[in-house]
Amino acid sequence: MKLLALGDSLTAGYGVLKRTAWTSQAAQALGAAVFNRGICGDTTAGMLARLYREISETQPEYVLIWGGSNDIFLCHDCSCAKGNIAAMVQQSVFYGVKPILITPLPVERYSMKTQWEKLIDLQKAEELIAQYVTWIFDYSESFQIPVIDCFHTFSTKIKDQDVSGLYLDGIHPNDQGHQIIAEQICNFFYSMGSEK
Repeated sequence: MKLLALGDSLTAGYGVLKRTAWTSQAAQALGAAVFNRGICGDTTAGMLARLYREISETQPEYVLIWGGSNDIFLCHDCSCAKGNIAAMVQQSVFYGVKPILITPLPVERYSMKTQWEKLIDLQKAEELIAQYVTWIFDYSESFQIPVIDCFHTFSTKIKDQDVSGLYLDGIHPNDQGHQIIAEQICNFFYSMGSEK
């Protein structure tokens, strides 16, 4: 099985070692080839612009599409992200690749680093991310696109434990956060009947 992981810093593995990034952990656990095509700071526009090239180079069976947070952080809006995500889904299908959407992680304000606070309106970001997650589910239901829901998984864990155990800086997951993401990715494929 070949998976293309298309995204931003959450996919790239910002702040963690390559071996502990969720893409590496999932590849090992699933016995799959996982092509990490995350670019730190990328928006859904950048992801859309390189989708065809990445698919052509990797020839995957599935594409995991995980983006939109940077659109919200930098543009204070999620409308562009919605359009770009929809375009990536439809183009993936056109190219014969099965798209899977991943919901964004919630912002964890209590471990937020100062450099992000200067750029991000936390309250607005939280509201927009919640709206965006709702839209992802509505869109996926309309077009029968599978969703891996990292947003609600992390939201629950934030409430249930010391948040410093999941994030590096309030935005990016640490090693434990990547492990949780990898487990969720693997469980999704296990539930589809993919062999380990």
